[in-house]
Amino acid sequence: MSALLLLHAAVAAAALARPRLGRRAVLVCAAAPAVGAVWLATRADAVFGGTAVTESLRWVPELGLTLGLRLDPLGWVMAMLVCSVGVAVLVYAARYLPDDEGAARLAALLALFAG
Repeated sequence: MSALLLLHAAVAAAALARPRLGRRAVLVCAAAPAVGAVWLATRADAVFGGTAVTESLRWVPELGLTLGLRLDPLGWVMAMLVCSVGVAVLVYAARYLPDDEGAARLAALLALFAG
């Protein structure tokens, strides 16, 4: 799960690093929610079978803080909805937006929002 969050940040950084890509950067950013939707689809049987998918990351070990991520059925539905709508919006925006550097910045912001 944390890898998906990092993927969204990575594609946003790639879009910001190459603003001359223009609206093609929007399609690059659409890859992150698409990968997220595929990942969620592969976890559907486990989640709806009664097994929640969990991940725990040590955030600040000195203070004993951990970051816990949990995917239950309601979370799965909401995450799939966000990923699906995110892909649809970004693919539509790739044709709708003008081909300039502002499109890459907008794509990066949308990718970060979806992540």
